[in-house]
Amino acid sequence: MLDLSKHINNKARWVKGEFDDKVEAGFSASQLYRDTIETIGFVGGKLGAATGKVMFYYFPDGTKLKITSSPSITCEVIK
Repeated sequence: MLDLSKHINNKARWVKGEFDDKVEAGFSASQLYRDTIETIGFVGGKLGAATGKVMFYYFPDGTKLKITSSPSITCEVIK
């Protein structure tokens, strides 16, 4: 099977794009959260730090992502 994660540039931005598409499609918060965590794992993201409702993920290409789970789930690329 082809490992697509090797062909994705800026993995954090790619995950953010997937997140935004699912928000636009109207996914529920719980489904959105679960799918985002799966997508992060798919492209090799690792949890770097977590503080209550905020989690920071780091990717092998050096990109970073912040997920906030409450009051509503958000996803942002960290520079």
